[in-house]
Amino acid sequence: MDYFTQRPGETAREYAQRYLLYQIINLNFEPGQKISDMEISKELNISRTPVREAILSLTNGQLIESYPQRGIFVSLINSEIVEQVCTMRRMIEGPLAEMSCGLISQSNLDNLYDTITLQKDYASGGPRENFEKFLSLDIAFHKEFYDICSMSFIYDTMQNVMPHFDRQRKLSYHIAISDRVISEHLAICKALENRDAKEAGKAMVEHISTALVDQNILKKKFPDYFL
Repeated sequence: MDYFTQRPGETAREYAQRYLLYQIINLNFEPGQKISDMEISKELNISRTPVREAILSLTNGQLIESYPQRGIFVSLINSEIVEQVCTMRRMIEGPLAEMSCGLISQSNLDNLYDTITLQKDYASGGPRENFEKFLSLDIAFHKEFYDICSMSFIYDTMQNVMPHFDRQRKLSYHIAISDRVISEHLAICKALENRDAKEAGKAMVEHISTALVDQNILKKKFPDYFL
């Protein structure tokens, strides 16, 4: 897989950080799990120094915790950080949905509806691989609004905090959110089609807010994963 092969021009530290992020976001390294810089360096066939540098970077991002004499651990999913990321997304994507009503082209609208159609193919009840494809399409749906409004810098900046949100989103495979997400996406698109900026913004904010409802369910189902 691409995530386990060093890319041309990629430094060893960048490679190690990309690998660690992939494993953490996809819950291959579970919240609270102890990890070893030595084992990771052997896995990637690089020295321990760039692995330690990557671990330090992710420690600063609150995805990894390091304790003297105890070791290195994947951070638990911090509920407060997830809530803050949701707040950021509501503050940004709500207005973006409103702005999109005055900027959206038929091609943009077609892209959004096409994404929803594909999501239906991977909706609830299928294997884990289907859910992964569903989530990729969910990301594409939301990115379309940043593209419509020419806000790529803000989108790229948001990716620095999204891993906290993404871990919860990956875990939501266990509570069958797909049909609800499709319904919410359709409501957003309907408002866009009607050029109803207020309703588009409202639908987007409500859609993002459901992640907090999901969080309460997931905390009961996976109490050892959350802080």
